[in-house]
Amino acid sequence: MKEFFDAFWIPGRVPGGGADQGLWHDSIMTTENAANRPEPEPFEKLHKDGSRWARGFMLEGEMQGDWEWFRVDGTRMRSGAMDRGRQVGIWTTYDKSGVPYKETDMGR
Repeated sequence: MKEFFDAFWIPGRVPGGGADQGLWHDSIMTTENAANRPEPEPFEKLHKDGSRWARGFMLEGEMQGDWEWFRVDGTRMRSGAMDRGRQVGIWTTYDKSGVPYKETDMGR
């Protein structure tokens, strides 16, 4: 695996950078553009009665990171992670009392 990453790493290309600093080749990831990457912003949606329906993060208009959905009474209904609008990892479904009763693996 190290050989894979070494193929993309260009050491010492960051101003003032030492041997452990550099940049990724072909715009995969650079320390120069890392500061310009957008950050996920908190997002919340409410039921018609004003109670929380969902909360998570949005990144460039898509769901990103950890998300939770709630019933009108406030109990958690479902939770899991999103990657650019796609469900990933383990998603948990909760019963009406908020106790986990099912896990679904959505993959990567």
